[in-house]
Amino acid sequence: MALSPDAKWVLSVQQGDKPRPVLLPTGAGQARTLSQGALREYQDGSWMPDGERVLFLGSEQGHASRFYVQSIDGGDPSPVTPEGVTGLGFGAHTVSPDGKLLAARGPDGKISLWPLGSGINRPIASLLEGEFPVRWSADGRVLYCALPAPGRRSLELSKIDVQAGKRTVWKKLVPADAVGATRIGNPLVAADGGTYAYTYGSHVSNLYLVKGLR
Repeated sequence: MALSPDAKWVLSVQQGDKPRPVLLPTGAGQARTLSQGALREYQDGSWMPDGERVLFLGSEQGHASRFYVQSIDGGDPSPVTPEGVTGLGFGAHTVSPDGKLLAARGPDGKISLWPLGSGINRPIASLLEGEFPVRWSADGRVLYCALPAPGRRSLELSKIDVQAGKRTVWKKLVPADAVGATRIGNPLVAADGGTYAYTYGSHVSNLYLVKGLR
């Protein structure tokens, strides 16, 4: 699911009748199995910025999905958002650098900033219809957000100041060879904003002329 901030551990889920989270070492060492607590389904997971806790999108038996935080040193996962709060897709878990806020989709389908613990959610000012957050800047002041064009043949990245609500168009992602390009998505941005990456599909075909048919 995700690589730890120090790149020493991989967060994964062992599938089966009772799925459970497992930390796999990237070097020498033994795998570490975490308690599943009351969770019966894991939909996605990532690391908290401190590298000492993990964040899961999951659900308990008979309950809607929500986010849970769990220490890698032991203990059960603890819910940190209300039921019905889900991820943004694209494998994105946008936790603020201080570990206090999560950009996620609420039960009403709208994207807001949710406190990881007590408190109420608040909307992201200037976020457009169809736009979604990709990551926070290193100082926690800006959210990089992506807006797919109709048909997803291009992708516009903007920076939104979460306090002032001011938005600035940052990049427009279009493949250098746009012939046959389709479904541009999965944008990633480095914390310092110095590099970015994205994926796209390519569908190209040839037209043939056949002569001499009778």
